[in-house]
Amino acid sequence: MSRFNFQSDKRDDDDWRWYSGSGRSLRRIEPDASKADDNSPAAVFREIAIVLIIVLGVALAINLGLKAFGIS
Repeated sequence: MSRFNFQSDKRDDDDWRWYSGSGRSLRRIEPDASKADDNSPAAVFREIAIVLIIVLGVALAINLGLKAFGIS
């Protein structure tokens, strides 16, 4: 039975890594290198799109709420 242990890397306190297994079979799960690039154009576009969707959703909710109370 395999379980995941969330342990700190001893070299850097801010560097956290996932470990799989227990005891002598403990092995580190390496992160996927393709997901490590946070500054790619696709990632930036995706973050901008998410923020715009959230802002427009909040604006729509406020607008509908004001209309429901007959304020606007």
